[in-house]
Amino acid sequence: MDAVTGVVRRRHPDRRVTLKRLLSIVLFVIGALIGLGGFGHSFMGRLAVDAEISKFPIAFDVDSMLYVVWYFVGGCMVLFGAIILWAWFRCRKGDATLLPVTGLIGGLYIATGLGGFFYRRHDPFMLMFLVQGALLVVCSIGLRGAPRVRG
Repeated sequence: MDAVTGVVRRRHPDRRVTLKRLLSIVLFVIGALIGLGGFGHSFMGRLAVDAEISKFPIAFDVDSMLYVVWYFVGGCMVLFGAIILWAWFRCRKGDATLLPVTGLIGGLYIATGLGGFFYRRHDPFMLMFLVQGALLVVCSIGLRGAPRVRG
């Protein structure tokens, strides 16, 4: 009973489960977006890079290394997405042991988003990394000790 209003308030055990379900869905969506973003980065983003690099005479060593790093980053994004989805599947079965890893990925995305935002003179695109990273950290903390969740 609320001391001020006199209204009987019930604690809803389902609220915690509902929050865990929401966090689980967000974790899945972020993992899928990051993983698929790696493919977009590698194959679609390369077209814009090709167009800009072709305007300048660049030594082969620099040009080729740029693409090695470009595809490495895309591969990392795919791998991060796969790790997040793996953590999601395990978390749904009650095993939260991979959540610290998703939290670290989230921390890297936060740092990249903030650093990129300021380094690129307030490029709003970089805030996408910040938001994805923050959501990953929130999900990683919120799903600790997670019971089996459907959804």
